[in-house]
Amino acid sequence: MKFKPIILACFLLAISFAFQNSAKKYINPFLGLKYDKVIAYDYNGQGGRIIINNGNLSSAIKKVHTLTNNQINKINQVLGDTSTYGGSTFSCFDPHLGLVYYLDNKIIAHVSICLSCNFLSSSIKIPAIEQEHKKIKVGENHSYFAHGFTELGSNEISKLCKELQFSHCKTKYD
Repeated sequence: MKFKPIILACFLLAISFAFQNSAKKYINPFLGLKYDKVIAYDYNGQGGRIIINNGNLSSAIKKVHTLTNNQINKINQVLGDTSTYGGSTFSCFDPHLGLVYYLDNKIIAHVSICLSCNFLSSSIKIPAIEQEHKKIKVGENHSYFAHGFTELGSNEISKLCKELQFSHCKTKYD
């Protein structure tokens, strides 16, 4: 009889610990997204233009490639993974890689990626970006969270860019 309260306390403690740890996990929104095709666009996003603006595809497209299931699975995993984010960003944001998710030929989501400034713009919230990253100190009293791509993240996105033979692929991490 003395062991029941101890077992119950241990059980409750284990559940509490599991709940706290699950709250820290980030859900990858790309893994639950319903789509029937993903098209990658090589385009000129100069001036911060994203691939889709007001429901319309950018007019500055240079190259188009429909992704294979393997390419889609890989990039979806990369975009939603916490290890993809935590690096510095730069202020250019001239994206050249656009990913557009379609369902019945309707746009349901899109991502514009700038490998030069090390960041992206997404029509859907990516919780992995919101994690607490290291802080980068700029000056005596200012710092910011590093939400840019990590070396690993940049490398994985660059691999897809090169595989598609798009422009503006990063080669630093080869």
